[in-house]
Amino acid sequence: MAHRKFAPVYAYLYDGEAELTLGHQQNGLDAILRANSYFPDSSRVLGWLSAVYEVKGDSANAARFAAAFRSSSPVRAKQILSFAFAKA
Repeated sequence: MAHRKFAPVYAYLYDGEAELTLGHQQNGLDAILRANSYFPDSSRVLGWLSAVYEVKGDSANAARFAAAFRSSSPVRAKQILSFAFAKA
């Protein structure tokens, strides 16, 4: 079953989101980095990493993962960014 290999990715993403919601930035980042180790080309994971690094104030890593996110899913990245900046 191919879908089982992605289960850890989603588990770590949900863990990371929960940790971030609780204000535990480093624990959230660590969980999302673990998700990235299972599925390094996932646009969802790359987007999360970019956002978390930016929140933590690490603009260099945020830019690096944002560039990877844009190259892995250019249409989706454009949709997300245009929506985010339209609300700002």
